[in-house]
Amino acid sequence: MRERSSPDADVRVKPMMTLPAINTDASKHEKEQISRTVQEMFEEADMWLVSD
Repeated sequence: MRERSSPDADVRVKPMMTLPAINTDASKHEKEQISRTVQEMFEEADMWLVSD
């Protein structure tokens, strides 16, 4: 897959991380918000990534 803004970039996607795997000093509530945001980004990936 290639990102439209960087067509030469090699983009690799790892499986979703679980909440404890988010490396931050944020509170549990903040981690949940971060996790939801990341999940939404993956759900919308078809809008900003294209296949070769």
